[in-house]
Amino acid sequence: LSLLATPIFAAESPGAPPSEVVSNISTLADLENPKNDVQFGPLLVLTPAQWRKAREIYRSEAAAKTAFARTVAVAEAALRATPQPLRELIYEGRVETDPERVATKKRLGDMLRLRALVYAWGVTGEKKYADKAREFALAWAKTFEPVANPINAAKLDSVIFAAIALKDEFSPDETAILGDWMRRFAARQSEGTKGGNWETKRLKLLALLGTALGEKSLHERAVDGLQTYIAKDLRADGTSHDLELRDAMSYHISGLTPMLEAAVLLGPLASEIYEYQAPNGASFQKSVEFVAPFARGEKEYLQWTNSKIALDKKRWESGDEHYRPGSKWKPTSSRGLWELAQFADPKWQEFAAKFSGDDNWTGVLARAARDEN
Repeated sequence: LSLLATPIFAAESPGAPPSEVVSNISTLADLENPKNDVQFGPLLVLTPAQWRKAREIYRSEAAAKTAFARTVAVAEAALRATPQPLRELIYEGRVETDPERVATKKRLGDMLRLRALVYAWGVTGEKKYADKAREFALAWAKTFEPVANPINAAKLDSVIFAAIALKDEFSPDETAILGDWMRRFAARQSEGTKGGNWETKRLKLLALLGTALGEKSLHERAVDGLQTYIAKDLRADGTSHDLELRDAMSYHISGLTPMLEAAVLLGPLASEIYEYQAPNGASFQKSVEFVAPFARGEKEYLQWTNSKIALDKKRWESGDEHYRPGSKWKPTSSRGLWELAQFADPKWQEFAAKFSGDDNWTGVLARAARDEN
């Protein structure tokens, strides 16, 4: 697999002026309640032509306006908010009741605001959303210190997303700030991980940063890493190492969704990565299809019963109902998977629409991407 990257935040030569430079949107109540986990996905990076097409659809179709209504509502609320950036996230490895994790999650509401602002700008074209998104993105880039841990680092993907989507809205000085921060971010994510969903989050970040920085090498490493992950962590029957380790459909999907986001970022390679089959017979496609009968309700999956990870038990004992051994996996939680999968295989459009209902904003973007591909 190979591809060419388009420079956006390419490194500057000494003395030269800097060059100019994609789960569901939560309700506002979810956004403000630190007890609830803010859902950041899916992250969908469109080309300028695709954004123009999305804007055309939004302006001409009532259903598209309905689909984006909640996203635009979050963006409107964000116009009145002040960024609350953190230098460090205390999140991964902590139970839900940990006070520092609770505090971190509340501040991470900024990432939902930022993503909603970018999408609102993308479909309405209104500059007020772009200006506020710039404010949030720069506040976090000036404050947050990039880390190697991809679970925590992935929480900041909205900043990189904004840098790509709003490349023409940043001043030369702002472009330089973002470019420096993203290069440091890429360096930390190049250090490698312990595999599993950690690895897919890292690979998604490398693909995202490769697009932002115009570094073909980052895209190539993402593609190579995805192929290695498929061979090492996915199984020929559609199951995965994460499923074996955690005994949870939630973790199986949490490894797949970053792969789909990476595939979408890699544009024309999305279907090729999706269909790639490793020598052991494993494929991304098989692991997505494995989820389908459970999502349809034809099968049930009872989670956490045989998890091999002590933290899962610790979370349950702390009062986190999500980690109750034997709890039934909820098909509705697969919404983000199908919203992304439709970009790699159109047959999942029906699933995406089913789980999104009137809020099917990703369907609008999928149409725009197909029409302008």
